Amino acid sequence: MNLYQIQALYARLYKVINALSNLNLSKLDELINDKVAIATQNSFRKWYESIPASLISEFYGSGNEENAIYNLQQDYSTPYLHLDDNDWALAIFSKNWHDVRYNSFINNNGETINRLADEVTLALQYIDPIEGELSPTQKQTLFKAEQFISKNANLVEQAEKLIAERDKIYSDKNLKQDIRVNQDIFTKYFKQTDYKDFTIQRISSKCYLMLDDLELISIKEVRKKIKDIWKELKEISLKKYLQIANNVNIQAAFRNYPQHVINVINQFENLENILNESDQRIKSRFNLTTAEIMQLKDQARKIINSAGKRAYPNLNKDNLSSKELELLSLVNEYESYPQKLDEKVKETVKRIKKVENELDQLNEIALTRKDANLLDDSKFEQWINLENEIYNNYVGISQSYEEVMANQPVAEKNPHDIQNDYSNKSAEYFAVIEDITGEKVDVKGNSYLSDYVLDQINGININTQGLNVVLRQYQVFAAKYILFFKHVLLGDQMGLGKTLEALTVANQLYQKSKTHTIVISPYGVLENWNKEISKRTDLPVYKFHGSTGPEMLNQWENKGGILLTNYEQCAKIIELEPTLKSDLIVVDEAHNIKHKMTKRASMVMKLLRNSEYQLLMTGTPIENNQNEMNSLISIVRPDLGAKLVGDLYIGKERYKKEIAGVYLRRKREDVLKELPLVILEENWSKFNSEQQDYYDRAVEQGESGFQKMRRAAFIGKDSEKVEQIKHICEDARKDGEKVIVFSFFKEDVVYKLQKELPHVASQAITGDIRSSEERQDIIDEFSKSPDETVLVCQINAAGIGLNIQAASQVIICEPQMKPSTENQAISRAYRMGQTKNVTVFHMLTENSIDEIMMSKLNFKQKIFDKYADDSVAARMFQDSLENEKLSNQSSLKKEILRIEQKRLAEKRLDKDAQVSDKFKS
Repeated sequence: MNLYQIQALYARLYKVINALSNLNLSKLDELINDKVAIATQNSFRKWYESIPASLISEFYGSGNEENAIYNLQQDYSTPYLHLDDNDWALAIFSKNWHDVRYNSFINNNGETINRLADEVTLALQYIDPIEGELSPTQKQTLFKAEQFISKNANLVEQAEKLIAERDKIYSDKNLKQDIRVNQDIFTKYFKQTDYKDFTIQRISSKCYLMLDDLELISIKEVRKKIKDIWKELKEISLKKYLQIANNVNIQAAFRNYPQHVINVINQFENLENILNESDQRIKSRFNLTTAEIMQLKDQARKIINSAGKRAYPNLNKDNLSSKELELLSLVNEYESYPQKLDEKVKETVKRIKKVENELDQLNEIALTRKDANLLDDSKFEQWINLENEIYNNYVGISQSYEEVMANQPVAEKNPHDIQNDYSNKSAEYFAVIEDITGEKVDVKGNSYLSDYVLDQINGININTQGLNVVLRQYQVFAAKYILFFKHVLLGDQMGLGKTLEALTVANQLYQKSKTHTIVISPYGVLENWNKEISKRTDLPVYKFHGSTGPEMLNQWENKGGILLTNYEQCAKIIELEPTLKSDLIVVDEAHNIKHKMTKRASMVMKLLRNSEYQLLMTGTPIENNQNEMNSLISIVRPDLGAKLVGDLYIGKERYKKEIAGVYLRRKREDVLKELPLVILEENWSKFNSEQQDYYDRAVEQGESGFQKMRRAAFIGKDSEKVEQIKHICEDARKDGEKVIVFSFFKEDVVYKLQKELPHVASQAITGDIRSSEERQDIIDEFSKSPDETVLVCQINAAGIGLNIQAASQVIICEPQMKPSTENQAISRAYRMGQTKNVTVFHMLTENSIDEIMMSKLNFKQKIFDKYADDSVAARMFQDSLENEKLSNQSSLKKEILRIEQKRLAEKRLDKDAQVSDKFKS
């Protein structure tokens, strides 16, 4: 090597030595620690500041920020692969380079480098001597130095490359990529934990607890509890239904079985026990044949299978179990649950579930911040954004939750208040129960409507805006049925709420700008209609009656609403407006126009002609003659009426199909399963001598004495029947019950009882009270006053259209000429809203007209049950002589008189015979 080469090597070598010797490991460690600490602190601070202050206050308390920071730092994993400032990485890369490359190079070549430096220095000294030629020794030394230099000169180049590697660390443009590729070397510098962030954990647990709290106070939970308790009560009811002892239903089901089989049945507690008992054991215990055992079990199985549909809890207001009271409390809570609170709870629950969903998404991406650190940049950014969204969403949820809990429903009401509320609004209670439990009732009756038509009917949406009542399922169906068919005869059994069904239709039409409805009813129930309209709807109502009638008619025409009038005023309305148009006409107690030739019927029919919707309502579509139903149908459907009348050989099934689109009737037991029992009792008494003489003289008078025969038991003093009535009323008062007393006879019975009975209402309701408002005021006072426990009524004046559920005992003073008259009277108390068992006392006199009338009325009731309640009034029994005898009241009177005159004659013959025998002796 020449001088220049060695000089160049010398310069390079000492530059390398200087660079290598300047690397101070202790300073590098300090630098790394500083850089990592700054990066960690910046990362934590950035994350901490992303957490809303209110969340920190909630979890750690206000004013405890230092404590919060300290606790959060303990579990914080720094996401070092995603930091903005990477100076720390350069320092660690340098240290790693030093630890790996530098140390390896120095360990292997450090001594050689130092010697190389010495040899180069020596070579420079001898290669260009200042003092002349070199000595042989010096030459030898230089030779050896040059040989060593030549051999190891490449170490300088290696050292230069090593230094270049270090310099490259600080100028690396792909630092992030290098960090990710070499991530394992950074783990020891940054704290990493396997714990979930405390904040996320707290949010998750708080969401769970909040959901739990909200569900407990939510209307959804109230609904669930109602369902559960209702299910329990149904099971209890089913068990009672299947108990054999004193069960009239089971007795009736087995009444045609041999007595020895019936005796076997009575040995079991319930029907299920019969099925569970083996055939062999029944045979050995009771000596029944195999065939008898099979029949017995088949019948028991049929009853059990049908019992599930029939068994229905009857909530008797005065005998409520703790479970029944709990149910009513929940229904009350449900009904009074604030709508805004319900909306707030639903909104809060929805937001909590959204956060829970976001927490699930967060966990799916990465369970912890340590795991998130290993994600690529895109996924990590998604994880961070989701975390921030959770924080912010939680803050809003927490505030909403606190508002809900501060306004949660009040504590349970007093049980006594619940009982009274149920007593006043039992129909609404059961409407809610049906809606929540999905309890099915036979809303369509026995109608022969096709599935397609039923779908069309059920497809109609009922707008309840403006209605202030909860509708029952069957009432909703009735409204839809009327809206679909437009011309309808509604024959729902008394007490089912036909008034409300009609008002639902009127309200629906009003909401659709068909605003003009006319309601025609008997005068005696006008005020009841007036009150129901005002109470149940927001519809304006105008009464066409008296001198203000024309003005009311004018207002109704201009403004719309309901024009309320009675039959007798229809002619006056037509006189004022011969072509009066309306959208809906409701005719209440429509059996009053069954004879179309009367003036009353013709006036109503004239009004009906100009109305798009026509609704006739009656609970008694056939009374004495099945043809009367055809007459009513022909009013709203003349085409169908003519067809029915003209077809003399129409069969029962086809008749049902024909009238399915005009006639709808449902029975109480099918749709009001909750109604309490009706207990029928016959109280028999005897005439005193004065009454017997009066009665016998009346029998002798024939038809002119007929009504005297019916009221004979009330004539004079010391009436056994009156005393019985007094006793019933006194016992009822002691038991906290109210009584309605019905009689056909105003002077001799109604007014007599009004004077003699204790604790009567201020007035008896008779035909003398012309004002419907006055009648309603008497009923309202009777219902509210604890001092008035007896209401005496003339049956034709108060037996129709009035609601008197405050009474749970009904007294019928004498048999009525038509079963519908008694049914109407009983239905004043036994109707939707009644919460007590209703006891009906028939006051009867032995050896009198009462015996015959009860017998005849029972026969007529069977006809009614068979045809009207089966939704059909086919012209049956046309050739039946017995039916012809009962086709009108005149023939019934003659039949009764014939029997009673025969009995009187026989009694006198017996008396004469006794006198003759006595004389002979």
